[in-house]
Amino acid sequence: MKKSLASLGVALMLAGCGGEHESSDRKGNEAKDRKRVGEATEAGIAAEKFSDEEIEKMADEANALLDEGKYVRANDKITEAYGAFNNRADKDEAMLVFFLKGFCKISDALKENDKAIKYAEDVLAHALSDEDRIFAYGKLGSANSRKGEYDKAIANHEKALEIGVKALGSEHNEVALSYHNIGSVCLEQGEYDTAIAYHERAVRIWLESLGSDHPRIAAAYHGTGAAYAGKGAFGRAIANYDAALEIWLEKFGSEHPDVATCYNNLGLAHDNNEDHAKAITCHEKALAIRLKALGVEHPDVATSYNNLGSAYDNSTEYDKAIANHGKALAIWLKTVGPEHPAVATTYNNGGGAYSRKGDYEKAVKYYEKCLAIELKTLGPKHPDVAITYNNLGSAYEKKGVQDKAVGYYEKCLAIELDTLDSDDPDLASSHYNVGKVYAKRKNKEKALEHLLKAKGIWFKKRGPEDPYVKNAQAIIDSLK
Repeated sequence: MKKSLASLGVALMLAGCGGEHESSDRKGNEAKDRKRVGEATEAGIAAEKFSDEEIEKMADEANALLDEGKYVRANDKITEAYGAFNNRADKDEAMLVFFLKGFCKISDALKENDKAIKYAEDVLAHALSDEDRIFAYGKLGSANSRKGEYDKAIANHEKALEIGVKALGSEHNEVALSYHNIGSVCLEQGEYDTAIAYHERAVRIWLESLGSDHPRIAAAYHGTGAAYAGKGAFGRAIANYDAALEIWLEKFGSEHPDVATCYNNLGLAHDNNEDHAKAITCHEKALAIRLKALGVEHPDVATSYNNLGSAYDNSTEYDKAIANHGKALAIWLKTVGPEHPAVATTYNNGGGAYSRKGDYEKAVKYYEKCLAIELKTLGPKHPDVAITYNNLGSAYEKKGVQDKAVGYYEKCLAIELDTLDSDDPDLASSHYNVGKVYAKRKNKEKALEHLLKAKGIWFKKRGPEDPYVKNAQAIIDSLK
């Protein structure tokens, strides 16, 4: 029961409207704060006077850097241009909106959610056109989605959609972007079939309006791939990710953050599809791009280290797994703090690697740190807490500390009895774990109680020849 981190969002800046989401299985990858636009002249950035042509040139350079995925440099350049603009006596309102949208796009790309929301609200306050309002509501929805505020996200994307249909027509490519963004929120909520339907609706419009090789088509393929991955259809996920990657490589080149995102998710899909060598290659490519584009302490870099560690773990290269999880942990502790779910994820994954390496003391230490965060942030009955109880039980069982092992297995089982269907295979696994430890402790009555329940669920789901059924039956027979 391991937790990996998907990077599902892409910047989607190309026409200046709307935006997509960014998430992970364990979310919260928000970059460090940067100075707000209003602080530019206060910091003395623009003491010198610039002509309108010079200001426009700097703004164009910022946009070019943004399109190339060089977000930090784009932010520096647009801050310089805005400082020059703000130093003028006469401030054109259209140019002000242009700068606010630029800062909003950069904050969105860097996943600085609160800043993106602030800039989007400023755009709404100064909006001069329906296109400005569509842009702002799209960016609000994207930031809301990254923050886990899905109802707000849907509401804002639907406002963008309503304005777009009325002002631009139902087949306009910005209307398709709203469909795409709504699909992205549905994906975050686990509504995979609905997400696929929205992405496919966007693709149909974009194929007509933009052509088959436009980066927005790639974004829709990518979203569709993520939805198929969520359904466990990893072959179809890989096909969609490959289609997205082909377009992005052609249009953006090999060093763009969206290309890194696609490599990351391809790596996850290959890992789940048991092709761990391909997974490692994809994650290494994603990591290299992110280190160059985002710097050594960005949360997306931590995501790549975490997922690379999991791929090495699945390849039984445990020392490499532990090293990469450690790098991820160091970044997240610095950027999101010690109680963030991403930190818990990394403790969990590092604990798994230590356990499989045979270092059960360190495994227990990592799992206990994971548990402490989850209990505080998720509560005592969350499914992730059940996973950690299970992992602690496994580590203690391998250490030979059977009383603690059965105690943690029973805590896992108690949560699952409340949260899972009565015939869920995960519930069978927990009954099996409890039963086999009781068998080791020579408690025949309790061992049989749980082993028979495990066997019954697996038999119903998988039939009499299933290895799990046979394993349970073998222990049952040994107790007679």
